[in-house]
Parts: sequence; structure tokens; C-alpha cells
Amino acid sequence: MNTIKHYGWESSPFTAKTRAYLRFKNIEFDDIHPQAYTLYTRIKPAIGYIMMPVVELSDGTFLQDSSRIIDHFESQSSSITPPGTRQRLVSSLLELYADEWLPIIALYTRWMIPENRKFAQADFGRCAFPWLPGFISSRLAKSMASKMSGYLPVLGITNATDASIRAWIGTLSNTLNTHFETHDYLLGSSPCIGDFALAAPFYAHVWRDPGSRHLLANQTHLLSWIHRVQAGPSNTGSFLPNDEIPDTILPVLKHQAVEQMPVIRETKKRVFTYAQKQPPNTSIPRSLGDMTAQIGGQETTRRVLVMNQWKAQRVA
Repeated sequence: MNTIKHYGWESSPFTAKTRAYLRFKNIEFDDIHPQAYTLYTRIKPAIGYIMMPVVELSDGTFLQDSSRIIDHFESQSSSITPPGTRQRLVSSLLELYADEWLPIIALYTRWMIPENRKFAQADFGRCAFPWLPGFISSRLAKSMASKMSGYLPVLGITNATDASIRAWIGTLSNTLNTHFETHDYLLGSSPCIGDFALAAPFYAHVWRDPGSRHLLANQTHLLSWIHRVQAGPSNTGSFLPNDEIPDTILPVLKHQAVEQMPVIRETKKRVFTYAQKQPPNTSIPRSLGDMTAQIGGQETTRRVLVMNQWKAQRVA
């Protein structure tokens, strides 16, 4: 048995992110798909709530949040950070894009497509209650599925944004497929943090869930990259020379600038305003009201999530 325990389900995109990273680093770990008993008696007491992924170190320390988990292991041996300033910036931006903007795609495909909703609820049941018959475990997982689907309006996902999200999936997958036709990874022949973050929602949600798999079926280069990232160690090379940013990635960064960055700026503004009015050391709530945002040019209303501020501050 390995000394590091990695808790998370196959259906969790952030778990896919950390699992792929640990495999790439050749770190030995026990990959545990926690049952309900483990979630409530081990993970919840350790971190205060039920969340995945969680890593338990050999000394009993628990790490939560995919970025913090990767930070911990990178502090011991860094290998996914490009040497150049521009590449480090782009890698961090793509992690921010993947972690805080692509959940729109992930939650849309899982909870707005009936076949995926049914599959996910059954999958949750199998993981949480593997000893029970499927029709019972699925029913027991209904509240968990309902909680997850409850995040749709939080991110501005509505019937009105349906067409714009589908169009975005098509555009993004086409862009990435073109990029991976000539590059093994985002910034060359070695993965950066952006690779692990960006591949995760495509794998755990869009590709793994049966009702959305067809959206990627013809994107052969994109699929090869997704599986390459998930597989772990391979014959990797290096980042592109001269701190080069491939032109084929620029459309993704442009989309991020147009649609995600206004949300980041508004979040920063509200966090600052809130903090200025509070006594020192006051905790900031998880969200600070609603705001108007754009998804594929379609106007929608979403919550201002403070986590966006923390992730944005990580950008190199």
C-alpha cells in the first residue's frame, strides 16, 4: 500500500486534474474512490465538508483543492512550470480559464443533457454505495445529484444560454484540435499546469458522460491529448524554445479576455469593497451577490464567486 492516498471519483474533473498530475510525476499513490462511509467519517472531519479531490499525506496531513495539491508536490520537485515568463503567464491563465470558466461547460453537459444527468446520478450511487443494487444506490444519490445541478444558475447556465454554450464547446474543441495536430501539449512537448487543468473537464464530463461524448468524437487530436494527459508518464520533451506562445492557442486566450476577465475584474472590485468595510481578519463570504455576464455573447446573470479572486491571484 502506498503512503499517499488520493480520494476522488472518476466523474470529478478536479480529481482528473490531480490524478493525471500525480501519474505524470511518477508519484506512487493509492487512488481511492471513496464510498459514502469514507466521505462522512474521514474526509468531512478532516477538511470540514465533503469535497473531491483530497490527498492524505503519509504524516496524516490532508490537502484539498487541486491547485494546492499540485503546489505541494511541485514545491518538492518542479517540472511543469515553463522557464520563460510568457509561457508561465499563459500556463497560469489557462489554469484559471479551465478551473473557473470551463465549469460552465462541465455542468452544462452533465446536468442539462438528460442522458448525462441519469448517468451521473447512477455513477454517484455506484461510487457512494457500491454494495447496494443499482436502482437503490441511484435513488440514494439523487440528493447529491440535485445539489450539483443546483449550481447551474450560479454560473449563469439557463435555457437561454443553451445554444451559446453548445457553440462555445464546438469552437473551443475545434481550436484545440487544430493546436494538438502540431503540438503534443499546450506549450510544446511537455505538459504545464494548464494541460492538467484544461484536459480534466473535457475528460471527466464532456467525454466520459455518454450524452455529450459525440461532441468530441471527431476531434481526434484533441482526444489523443486528453488521453495522453490522463495516462501519465510518457516520452515527453520540453517546452517550446524562446518562450514561444503558439498562435493556435491565442483564440482561447482571446475568448478568456472577452468573457472571463470581466467577471474576474468585478469579483476583485467586490472583494476589495467588502474588505474595506469590515474589521481586520473578517472572513469573506463565498459569494458577493449577482452580476451580469456574457456566455458566447448571450447575456446572463451569475453569482460573484470569491474563489475566482483567489485563483486569479495565482496567475504568474
